[in-house]
Amino acid sequence: MGQLVFYLFYRIVNLDEGWYLWASKLVYEGRFLYRDFAYTQTPLLPFVYGIFQRLLGQGLYQGRLITIVFSMLALLLYARIAQRHIQTIYPTANGHWVPIFCLALFASSFYMTAFLAYTATYGLASFLLSLALLCALNSAPSTAALHLSPSRPQRHEFVSAALATAFLCMAIATRLSVLGAAPALAFYLIMRSQNRLRMVGVIAASALVATLLLIGPFLWFSAAQMIYDIFGFHTDRILSVQRQFTKMAGVLQRTASTYAAPLLLILLGFLNLLRNAIRQRQWPPLVRRYLFETTLVGMTLGMLLLHLLPRTTDDYYNTLLGPIWAVLGTVLWARFGHNLAASAQRTALVILLAVLTILLNGVMHARTTLRADLVQFPPQDQIEIVKSAAQFLRAAGLENKTLLTLNTHLALEAHMNVPTGYEMSIFSYRPTWSNEQAERYKAINNELFIRDLTTGADAMAVTDFDLERFYGERQRIFETMWQHYRFAKIVPGFDPMRRNLYIYLAPRFTAPTPQFPLAVELANGVTLLGYDVDKPAYLPGETLYLGIYWQAPESTLKPYTVFVHIVDSQGR
Repeated sequence: MGQLVFYLFYRIVNLDEGWYLWASKLVYEGRFLYRDFAYTQTPLLPFVYGIFQRLLGQGLYQGRLITIVFSMLALLLYARIAQRHIQTIYPTANGHWVPIFCLALFASSFYMTAFLAYTATYGLASFLLSLALLCALNSAPSTAALHLSPSRPQRHEFVSAALATAFLCMAIATRLSVLGAAPALAFYLIMRSQNRLRMVGVIAASALVATLLLIGPFLWFSAAQMIYDIFGFHTDRILSVQRQFTKMAGVLQRTASTYAAPLLLILLGFLNLLRNAIRQRQWPPLVRRYLFETTLVGMTLGMLLLHLLPRTTDDYYNTLLGPIWAVLGTVLWARFGHNLAASAQRTALVILLAVLTILLNGVMHARTTLRADLVQFPPQDQIEIVKSAAQFLRAAGLENKTLLTLNTHLALEAHMNVPTGYEMSIFSYRPTWSNEQAERYKAINNELFIRDLTTGADAMAVTDFDLERFYGERQRIFETMWQHYRFAKIVPGFDPMRRNLYIYLAPRFTAPTPQFPLAVELANGVTLLGYDVDKPAYLPGETLYLGIYWQAPESTLKPYTVFVHIVDSQGR
């Protein structure tokens, strides 16, 4: 919990946070996903987060808080799943160490929790997937053998299976890659059932109803846009198959390194299973005895495979797999401890294995977290930087006005609007597309961007990160910016690389109110009205950001060179 709260404030802002929360805002303003604006995930998250945004207000803190609640519930449920499974196998065993070890693995998974703490699909999808697993486990409490009690009502079995299927479909409707877990979970439900044929029908009917309710309306109204957003967006810019395979190999290597601790426990469990199979020469009973563990392996392999396919694949996509691997490692650790002969040496060995696993997990996750540069040292709350930029825009009287930007999280905090096509932040910018293609898929190209610059908005905001990505018409874009907007403010440390945000305002014909007013007549009728500085005092060598207000007798595009002489309080 402490980690998640730390990341609430000190994790760097991700551009995804803005467009997830923006979509959550729009769906409750009557806008329709895919048809009215682009959204490159399956549709459930905006409707869930949008409810809480209406209660808590809109903003980056609120989005992270909602995510942390879902993530905490998911981790607690996963720990309960591990405990429930071990208590089912060994009814007389003391199982209170199982959730403690599982939660310790979660607590030492710094990289995983960093992605469970910011607004994205991982928190909600993990919560729904853990509910699906718990319901599946509840449908068949005995995992030591396949037989079920004859007196157990089949209704409970089928209701639990239907709920497991429904929650799984909801997780898929949050993040499509959860689809990779479906075959293994369905296999588990069928194999545990007394009436397997009827169980197939229950699963199929539940999946059909849930899919029609969750996905059907969007396919009906905007199938082409939805299919492109979910599939095409993630695959249409793969440069070459060879490069993609190289990227996949890198993702697998980094994932195996980060999650080495639970994966080593899983490997030890598999080797133990193989040893027993060779000795006993009885594969089917062993597979049935380890059916739950086999199911977890199948679920993670299915999702891992789907995570490798997108053009943007990276190791953090496997955040969904981390808790399941921790559960699997916990279960195999508990099995290992139970199978050893009872003795003081056994207890010491089991505790030593647990401590070493947790330490290894913490070291590997810490290394990956530092490599990914997810937290600045000393820690700095980047959301406050975003809020300061938003406060500047609100102070300029621009609330509910239009902000032309590829940073929707700024518009969200400033309570401003963005034009159609800009909802997906930097992912909205497709410079090589034709106008027709960009308008069809609710994106922008260079022509549409320049058109919007020319038409004019109340303000414009770009980052160094954005400026580096302008392609093909860079000079026209910059000339149009300078012609139609006036530079107003620099916000340091704003973008994903902690570089600057530049705010431009539309020309105004009202008297400005400088922080330090002056009235100095310059040449050609130009009057120096005053200046702003971003803070009252500076350290030696520190950068000073200065805003100068001047007024000409008539509209002019003539460039001026401004020389500034900086003196201290003694005039030196």
